[in-house]
Amino acid sequence: MIKLSLAITGTKGKRSVVCEAGTFEGADPAPGADKMCMCDAESKYFDSSFVKATKAFWRASQVEKQSEGELKRTGAHGEEVVKITKEREASATEAVSA
Repeated sequence: MIKLSLAITGTKGKRSVVCEAGTFEGADPAPGADKMCMCDAESKYFDSSFVKATKAFWRASQVEKQSEGELKRTGAHGEEVVKITKEREASATEAVSA
């Protein structure tokens, strides 16, 4: 899929954009690797609908990564709650038995 291999942005009315990560809203098709920027000023390669679709893809990918992190943290928290609950139940049972 081509969207996995590139990040893309429009000029938003500017004459130019800086070729840096922030320009592409955090999209990183090759983490840790050198990248290359190109300009398609005349939209010969990418029309505005492709730019919008690619940016939407990367935004969704970022949300997905954030959601995965949240799910892992929530799962770990749930495990800790279960552990503490069992410890307290055991402690309470020991106190009642004594």
